[in-house]
Amino acid sequence: MITRVLAPTTRIAVSDPRPVHLLVVCSGNQCRSPLAAGLAEELALTLGLELEVRSAGTLGIEGVPAHPHIVAVAREVGVDLTAHRSVPLTEALLRWADAVYVMDETHTTAVHELAPDLAERLVPLGPLIGKPRIEDPIGSWLRAPYRAAREDLLAALQVALPALRR
Repeated sequence: MITRVLAPTTRIAVSDPRPVHLLVVCSGNQCRSPLAAGLAEELALTLGLELEVRSAGTLGIEGVPAHPHIVAVAREVGVDLTAHRSVPLTEALLRWADAVYVMDETHTTAVHELAPDLAERLVPLGPLIGKPRIEDPIGSWLRAPYRAAREDLLAALQVALPALRR
């Protein structure tokens, strides 16, 4: 079987006929990960990449809509997050994923705790754009931090997604 390098230690099988399964993880699954999932779906279309994307949060919050500011800044670039509801990170979701994109070290730790054998699937997004993490805008009354997170996610996904090509 031929494999392709995703990140220094991440590989996926090229001969697998199904879409690539991408899981995007943040803390509450209300801002960064749903936005990244929506952006990834849009970018995959432009790249001709067959991708199935899900998102989840490490805090175990379930059923909460995306933050109104993230919905607004997503809408500015044609991504609709109005139907999103938060999902807790589970081992089953991690095992479903071919690649797991995380925002910061706390998410990496959470993934390791749930499924230590899946470390090779992890891709921290911040370092792809020269930052230690993708900053969490939650709690800001202004939209600027949400736009900054969107731009950082978009830049990181433009680097990361082409590596998912089978």
